[in-house]
Amino acid sequence: MLNVALLLGGPSEERAISLNSARSVADHFDEREIELREIIYFDQAERPYSISRALLYSNNPGDFDFKLSQTATSLSGGSFAERLGRCDIAFPVMHGRFGEDGRIQEILEAFGVAYVGSSADACRTAYDKYLAYAHLVEHGLPTVPSVLLTRDSALADPTDAWLAAQLQGAGAVVFKPAAGGSSIDVSVADSEESARACLADLFLRHDRLVAQPWVHGIEFTAVVMEGSDGPVALPPVEIEMSYRANSHDIFSFRRKYLPTNDTRYHCPPRFEPDVVDEIRSRAEAAFQALGMRDFARIDGWLDAAGRVLLSDVNPISGMEQNSFLFIEASEVGMTHHDALRFILNAACRRSHLPHRLPPRADRLG
Repeated sequence: MLNVALLLGGPSEERAISLNSARSVADHFDEREIELREIIYFDQAERPYSISRALLYSNNPGDFDFKLSQTATSLSGGSFAERLGRCDIAFPVMHGRFGEDGRIQEILEAFGVAYVGSSADACRTAYDKYLAYAHLVEHGLPTVPSVLLTRDSALADPTDAWLAAQLQGAGAVVFKPAAGGSSIDVSVADSEESARACLADLFLRHDRLVAQPWVHGIEFTAVVMEGSDGPVALPPVEIEMSYRANSHDIFSFRRKYLPTNDTRYHCPPRFEPDVVDEIRSRAEAAFQALGMRDFARIDGWLDAAGRVLLSDVNPISGMEQNSFLFIEASEVGMTHHDALRFILNAACRRSHLPHRLPPRADRLG
């Protein structure tokens, strides 16, 4: 029996997604093999609480924060470490800052706790869009060109950013927080005036931004899972937006996580087999180049010239019932439980845990 501590919540805008991911993970653990011994929720101030399984199914993070003082147990640093010590492994399902930027991983490493996912160092690099971009370029991987903008840098002048994009023939600039989710606070500017407005708005909330040229092409995402013979990318998902408010409309946070008729997922994608193979190969190479572990999600584009370009790295893929992880895993015959079991086994194998789950198929192709 493997004893697991599930970690969720956190301060980011993706707290609600973390809650849904945690519910999904809890729902699909096989209780004959896995005991969910601890469920630990972090509030917006990053304070840990031990919560019951019943509280896990409260409606939204607002309900959590309202009920914490009556129904949860506040944990000091020492008691948090003690609770984790009762478990074989921790499974963080926190998206965005604190969960994917290496901070919770750093805490777990300091406590000497085995955990699922990439190391603190790998998360810090992969989560930061500019650091990830620079690292992938260093390893010779094709990426969407990126320019780092800061409040006090010369490039923070939108004229420079706009002209740089125009020289690349993009026709528009995409601005993203350097440290943030792949679809939160993403803005598109198609004129110098709109670029100036985007930067003024985004710099109210972020110190560092990444500017990228608008990519004309088809967006995809690929989940990579680490098997006994190394990382393997699952069949990628092609993202089709059937309705766009304008030519520079994006696959936004709302489209990703709320029900809508204007976005369709195609898995396997409607690409030629050699293109699918290239996407998978690039995703696996990115996973290895960044030193990632167990699982991750790599986003990218098939541009108008037929080039595969990587764009965003997500150290902790979403795990809601209909998340990309499970869509892609189903294409290779894996249930939700199978996919989670596979990820846990990868972490147990790496951590040399004696309570590794009984062996099943541990290979992907």
